Amino acid sequence: IKPNVNELRRMTGKPLGSEAAILRAVEPVHHAGDEVVIVSRGSNGILLIGPQERYRATPPPVTVRSTVGAGDSAVAGFVFTHASGKGLEECARIATAAGTAATLAPGNQLCRMDDVRRLAPKVKMVSF
Repeated sequence: IKPNVNELRRMTGKPLGSEAAILRAVEPVHHAGDEVVIVSRGSNGILLIGPQERYRATPPPVTVRSTVGAGDSAVAGFVFTHASGKGLEECARIATAAGTAATLAPGNQLCRMDDVRRLAPKVKMVSF
């Protein structure tokens, strides 16, 4: 699943003012059978919690034109990369780049592949 912080807050009924709180809130969701949980955090990027791996992916700063479709683009980036047989680290990187690329487009346009390719190497990845 890929909730944003507000969706996760509504789902769990818990205040999520810190990364530690987000991770505590994800644990029961993750253990309930979701193999991968991705929490989108806007300009702070995503947290990806997998069966054995955890990643914090932080996008480069960009000038945001619209956030409409950013979450959908992140999911598409993850699914496309995962279906290509890539590992979760690369999936998190591309998901973050795709979500960020969507914010560069006006209105409700989704991400453009050229922007995803340009942004992906600039996504900061941390395993934790």
